[in-house]
Amino acid sequence: MLNTPHLREQWLSEVEAMRVRIIDMRTRLVEVLAQKVSGRDFSFILRQSGMFSYTGLTPQQVDELKDVHGIYMLRSGRVCMAGLNEGNIDKVCNAIASLFTH
Repeated sequence: MLNTPHLREQWLSEVEAMRVRIIDMRTRLVEVLAQKVSGRDFSFILRQSGMFSYTGLTPQQVDELKDVHGIYMLRSGRVCMAGLNEGNIDKVCNAIASLFTH
């Protein structure tokens, strides 16, 4: 596939689209959390790269996300950014914000 110019170009285009989408979701997550959670800085998430990010959430907070909101991530607070999309980003942001507002 990578040796066929047109297939390689298609693959590169798809990888770039995914990269941009992940960056967009990471940015949106941080922007919405900044609006919803006062006194807490999530900008460190923007300095991370790749498909996963550490959120800074505690294992107890991660458990609450799972038990109350049905949102899953590693107990270390590591979340798959590639799993965020237009259909679930608001739910995830609202759920994380709820951890700091009750």
